Amino acid sequence: CGFDKGFKDFLYPRLGKRAKSFASLFEHLKVIKNPLIIETGCLRVPNNWEGDGQSTFQYDWFARDYSGQVITIDINKDSIDSARRACSGITNTILNDSVETLNMLSKISSRPASLIYLDSFDLDLSNPMPSAIHHAMELMAARGLIGQETIICVDDFDVPPLGAGGKGLIVDQLMHSIRAEVIYTGYQKIWKIK
Repeated sequence: CGFDKGFKDFLYPRLGKRAKSFASLFEHLKVIKNPLIIETGCLRVPNNWEGDGQSTFQYDWFARDYSGQVITIDINKDSIDSARRACSGITNTILNDSVETLNMLSKISSRPASLIYLDSFDLDLSNPMPSAIHHAMELMAARGLIGQETIICVDDFDVPPLGAGGKGLIVDQLMHSIRAEVIYTGYQKIWKIK
């Protein structure tokens, strides 16, 4: 079946705490012609829907139906191999450091990204700052990929018992300072650049 029916019938019921945010994200992406989706941190364990969200698989399916392209970046070879097995040729996998790769893509891309999804550095609930700093560094490295209407999403934002911030603590402050529109806030946080 197509992505829209598949998301409603198959994906949404399996996504748990990420279901509403992904639904909101895809509604915003649907209006973008030939979307370019860039993700840091790819699918690691197949079928771990509620644990990891399987975002790479979702983006691949969406891009096939909406004439898009997906680039996913991960430093772990096993994760890249899992993503390659789960996805079609629409998805380009890059085995490298995400900050370095985003910086390179910023310099060579001919167009801004439609979505930049930040999820590469695992959140440590007892010490969230390293993850928050890394995701802020990714955002800065991706500056050349960000244009008007680019959607930015960070995973593991409002995580119990830590509360709001998580991986996106610094990204949230940056987005607030440029008055980015908040599309969704919860376990994931999503902004649109105005």
